Formats: sequence, C-alpha cells, structure tokens
Amino acid sequence: MRKPFRITLKKEQEHLIREKIIYYRKKVLTHVKNPKLRSFIYGLFSFEMLFYMAFGAGTAFIDFSVFSILHAAGLNAVISNLFSTIAATIFAFVTNHRWVFKSETESIKETLIEFMHFSEVRLFTLAMSEIILALSDIYHGNGFFWKAVALILTIVINYLLSKLFIFNKKEN
Repeated sequence: MRKPFRITLKKEQEHLIREKIIYYRKKVLTHVKNPKLRSFIYGLFSFEMLFYMAFGAGTAFIDFSVFSILHAAGLNAVISNLFSTIAATIFAFVTNHRWVFKSETESIKETLIEFMHFSEVRLFTLAMSEIILALSDIYHGNGFFWKAVALILTIVINYLLSKLFIFNKKEN
C-alpha cells in the first residue's frame, strides 16, 4: 500500500528551528526575574506555540479573507461567517494535525474521529462568533470589527481545547 503524500520538515530543519527558539528564549529569559512571567515566556517561545501562531495567522487570514469577499459581495455577515469558518476549519485541521500537534493517528478512522472532535470544537466557536456577529447586525455594529474580535476569541479557545482534548498524546 502506498504511503500518503505528506510535506514534512526534515529532522535537521526541525532541529535548527528548535535551536533558534531555545537561543532566543534564553536571550529573553535572562532579563526576566519574575518566575510566573518566565514560565509564561518559556511556553510562548515553544516550537508548538510558534507553529500554532504561524498557522493560526494563516487560518485567520483564510477566515477573514473569505468572510470579507463574501460580505463585500453582499452576503449577510452571519452567512459569510459560516462559509469562512468551514474553509478555515479544513485548513486548521490539516496544519494542526500534521505540524502543530504532530498527531500520531495510525488509520483513516482515527484521523476522521480526530477531525470530528476538532469540528465539534469549531462548531462551538462558530456558534460563539455567529452570536457576536448577529448582535453586531442587530445593533448596526461594524461587522469587520466584530469579526476580528470573534477571531481572537476563537483562536484562544481553539488552542486550549485542541491542546487539552483533541491532539493530546495519550500514553497507553
């Protein structure tokens, strides 16, 4: 059976990226004395977090671009948000599954189950952003501003739930 095509970082590339992260993290941490702030910075400058932020920016770009195009074309903000969220969810799953959390699912069935859990979280954050945008429409708010607010909340909630419940590596 043929292996599926996957883009991967070579071990040497990943090692170099990790070394750079460690180097800059040490540089920053030498100036910070507060233990809580040091712990926060340490987590912020991790391989996983930096990849999540990079791919999160890509996800947000896709989400906001699709939303802007559809909304500018005359679609209601709520409908535009639905389609933009679907496009962003597919992109986010692929990147989070493969590069951010490095999921180790071994079969298509496991990957589909993981995608279903991922989609459930996205449905929750979609409902949250739909409510924000619906309230924006009711009160004649700026749909683009409130879409940005919803995106920020969505990114934070999605990371926490993905890290804790979807892509956590359980030991057997």
